[in-house]
Amino acid sequence: MESGLLNKRIQIWIQEEIKNGNGELKSSFVPFFSCWAHKQEAEVTSFLTKGHAEKEHSGVELDKRKASIVLEIREELKSKLNLNNPIQVKYDGVLYNIKKQDTRYGRILLDCELVE
Repeated sequence: MESGLLNKRIQIWIQEEIKNGNGELKSSFVPFFSCWAHKQEAEVTSFLTKGHAEKEHSGVELDKRKASIVLEIREELKSKLNLNNPIQVKYDGVLYNIKKQDTRYGRILLDCELVE
């Protein structure tokens, strides 16, 4: 393991419809799962799948056919994940493509959409 890599977190955010103070529905990204980053990118997929299974057991269900997922990573991990190549995220057996990549506050946001 590379020194310092274990203290980096990877987070998944999902978009949900939340009622605001006026009772109107508003789309908002809410935290869904986070895990420690590891040296091998392949481990990310297994953590994403494991995270969904744990959430299902706690009674939280995700309609994976409609949700968009945002993967947030620290900028230092960009070279580890090789973002210049096409990336797909496998989440609970469902495949997502990265449709948009953005950098904010020293973090990289990967906006994923369902592969149809």
